[in-house]
Amino acid sequence: MLKLSFVWKMGVAAGISWDMASLLGPNPPYFAPLAVVLTMQETVEDSIWLGYQRVLGIIIGIFLAEWSSHTVGIHGWSIGLLVVAGTLVARLLRLGKQAVTQVSVSALLVWIVGVSHPGYALDRVRDTIVGVLTGIACNMFILPPDFTPAANQALQKATHRLAERFEVTSAWMMDGLTGHRGDILEKENNEYLPLLHDAKKQLDEAVRALNYSPLVKKRRRRLAEYDTDIARLQFGYEQLSLMCKTVMDWKNSSNFDLVACREWGKRMGDIGRLLRRFAEVQFTSERDDGSIPSPRVKLPPLLDDSYEVALANQFRQFEREFVPNTRANNGELH
Repeated sequence: MLKLSFVWKMGVAAGISWDMASLLGPNPPYFAPLAVVLTMQETVEDSIWLGYQRVLGIIIGIFLAEWSSHTVGIHGWSIGLLVVAGTLVARLLRLGKQAVTQVSVSALLVWIVGVSHPGYALDRVRDTIVGVLTGIACNMFILPPDFTPAANQALQKATHRLAERFEVTSAWMMDGLTGHRGDILEKENNEYLPLLHDAKKQLDEAVRALNYSPLVKKRRRRLAEYDTDIARLQFGYEQLSLMCKTVMDWKNSSNFDLVACREWGKRMGDIGRLLRRFAEVQFTSERDDGSIPSPRVKLPPLLDDSYEVALANQFRQFEREFVPNTRANNGELH
């Protein structure tokens, strides 16, 4: 569904294009606002691409119509041949659907209308160019398209879901790794990836929406930060998978310690809370003050068991990624 702001922007562009095109010729510039309506898209990049296709299609169509009208004349068979030729030329040039349609439509209109209206072809090209340029300019400078909120929401959702995965894993470890819950958890954790991919897709769309928009530097910086956050979440998911594998291997070893396992389960819960705090700071207005969430995950200073050492290293790597400038001090990361 089109945003109301975009609809109003299109109306403003259509009115401006009519007035500007009226200054360039004596005939009513019907094709200027028409070009605005047909080519103006939610993003500046799409507006430029559709505008280019429309103008190019019209020029090719006019050229074919002028050439054929002086060589074969206007007949039923020649009109059919003109439509076929125009479509084939557009496809050979690998133009988009907008241009393919415009070649045939423009050629037919020049034949039908141009006979009784000298200068029609020139007026059509001029008015279309004015409409396309006006639409692009209005889209670029009047309320530039902003898909940042959608990317923000997708990243918040992905971060909270990752926090949930750590919390569920925590509960499993606190229960002593009972039953076949580990295999189920692994499957559920794998279902996180599509959510992360959706967040990446939303981010890519938001970045693309800023192409050719010169007045959105702050928004561009925010999206660059979001790109870093996507990489962090990917790393967090990978660390969760490694931690779960380490825990499963530990469970099947002769060195398994249920009490120690429950302590590590508590730390998993701490990571979940850290991620929820991370989401609050990174994806709300709090981010503007430069604040960083402070981890409070206590790790034992000395470890003998190889599985616990592996878990400690994985915890430290996780926190170094999510909290810059962390350092170990008396078993606690600050």
